[in-house]
Amino acid sequence: MQIRKCMDYGTNYCPCELAQCNQCIICDELKDMDIKCDCNCKNSKGFCVYTEFLFNNRKAKDDRKVYSCKVYEKKEIEKNLFTLEAILPRELFIQINMPSSFIFIKGAGLNDNFFTPISIYKKNDERNSVTLLIENKGAKTNSIYDSKETCVDIKGPYWNGLHGIDNLKKCKNETSLIIARGVGAAPIISIIKDLSERLNKVICLIDMEGFENNFIEEDLEKINCKAYDVKIICDGKISTAFVDFVKDVVKKEKVSLISILSADFIIKSVIDDLSEFSEINYCCSNNAKMCCGEGVCGSCSVRFKGNRIRKLCKEQMDPKELFVDRRFI
Repeated sequence: MQIRKCMDYGTNYCPCELAQCNQCIICDELKDMDIKCDCNCKNSKGFCVYTEFLFNNRKAKDDRKVYSCKVYEKKEIEKNLFTLEAILPRELFIQINMPSSFIFIKGAGLNDNFFTPISIYKKNDERNSVTLLIENKGAKTNSIYDSKETCVDIKGPYWNGLHGIDNLKKCKNETSLIIARGVGAAPIISIIKDLSERLNKVICLIDMEGFENNFIEEDLEKINCKAYDVKIICDGKISTAFVDFVKDVVKKEKVSLISILSADFIIKSVIDDLSEFSEINYCCSNNAKMCCGEGVCGSCSVRFKGNRIRKLCKEQMDPKELFVDRRFI
């Protein structure tokens, strides 16, 4: 039996609307299936989704709240790239507690169609604020950048911004390599801090192709993390020189964890090219398209061989399994 993990499992948002419509990721009793109950719960934290569902009168728990949050600062970094710092209510701020945390954000006064998921770049404990790094490239992000309002609407918390979070958490007193490209590097500060708390050595390889400057360089210097400038893509595919460089780093530094913050084809290529290092664990960006963040709208759904469906806005996967038997058409 394959063990499945939902990032909302056992939280204040479980059981969710998927359980109410018999599509729960974890509980076999709340799925449209013939076999009952080869239960995933016994392999998790001991929280019974089905029992909680019954206690809640066979209804989903309340949805995440939408908060009106004051904009502390909005600053253009370069063309089509800006940061936005928003002050959050304390109850939301303390729940954004993992490197994989993200929120949905939209301009104040706009309808819910404008909500877009953005990873947390930095947190400020003194003023309960988060800073978001946003690439301005569509109607949703344009509306945030152009807004003259002093507040934004934020919905959260969400926790599935990274796949392989368990691999990240168990890395202790080892060496970790982070590969990041472009705006995908947004979670890098929180990942480095999380790894450093467990006495890990962190090496960063950063590719800022498409941008004028390395916009995270100053923040990396503040936390004393050395980053190497690299070029990952050459002629539309992973550079051979880059792969050789990564292999050299892995061997010399005895790397045990690689975090890849970039597009899916880069994640897959790196994992495939480093297949000889079978002992390495991975963590990577969750690049699933998201509209509702609750697994209901279907935009995040990915199909695998055997017509298996994964709702990647909620379901946590090991990066090594993320592309195995995956249907791309």
